[in-house]
Amino acid sequence: MQKQVARVPWEVVLVANVETDNTVRTALSFWENCPIPIRVVRDGRLGLDQGACEAKYEVLGFLDDRSWIAPNWVQMANEAFVRDPTLGAVGSVCEPVFEIPEPEWFRKCHPLYAILTESDLNQRHEPFTYLYGAGLCVRKSTWSQLIQGGFRSLSGDELQGQLRESVDTELTLAIRLAGWKIGTERRLQLRRLIAAEHLRWIYLRRLQRHAAASRVLFDAYTSDNLSMRMGLKGRFRQLWWFQTALSFMELAHLPKGTISAVISKGENRQDVIEVERIVGRILGLLRWWKRYGWSCRHVRYAPWRLRRPDEYLRRPRQPRVQYS
Repeated sequence: MQKQVARVPWEVVLVANVETDNTVRTALSFWENCPIPIRVVRDGRLGLDQGACEAKYEVLGFLDDRSWIAPNWVQMANEAFVRDPTLGAVGSVCEPVFEIPEPEWFRKCHPLYAILTESDLNQRHEPFTYLYGAGLCVRKSTWSQLIQGGFRSLSGDELQGQLRESVDTELTLAIRLAGWKIGTERRLQLRRLIAAEHLRWIYLRRLQRHAAASRVLFDAYTSDNLSMRMGLKGRFRQLWWFQTALSFMELAHLPKGTISAVISKGENRQDVIEVERIVGRILGLLRWWKRYGWSCRHVRYAPWRLRRPDEYLRRPRQPRVQYS
């Protein structure tokens, strides 16, 4: 970690999950003679709940061992939350660093790698509904408020081995539903290493499939599900087999991409990546079919989330035409 220019006290909490390398030993050796304290928290799960509980300060910033933060990153993160007391989570601008030359498809697919660039922000005109990736910062009191209100991950322990970004996604979805603001801060800058083996087309296909599968239960956070006055169509959408049928219908509209995905690598074809997204969703629905309907009801009636008046409004009926 680079030397940080920060006028606020801070610390490093190193969360060690299932350790297969010398990350902890290496980090501690590099941290010798540093005035900033570092602590190691052992947690066999993929989530970072234990690290958040152990942290001393109000702002929690999450980084992995492939990220390099800007020298003022700690200070900028603290200022973002001080400036806006209603801010619950904020994301960083992340620029990729490649071990090998950048593939031609990467610019279109970089969100799958939890990359958010300055160009992405310049082209975006709608507010974020969720955040993910290295450099995510969360207000600790917000996190504690969710936990005390009964918030738990929908996929629970079964998310072990899935994408870390899915954990961030669900957390920030919940933070926003609880009435807090989420957003990005341009002054929070970092770079993230993209390993050579992660820049292969076959890895991208697998990444898309796993990402779609891991986010199936997040349908519970959609505005359609959160409507307290849903009609018959809305109730059908809570059925896993109905969602699976919709996905198969979507797949049927991509015959060329489906055939290419089955018989070849489909190199540099966006329709093949779209096929992987649909297939991943189908696999996720088949995996969590018992929990799908429950998750929709669980979030809709969750005590930790903030209800909005428009959720209780019925859609206006179309006037009937009478013939004489």
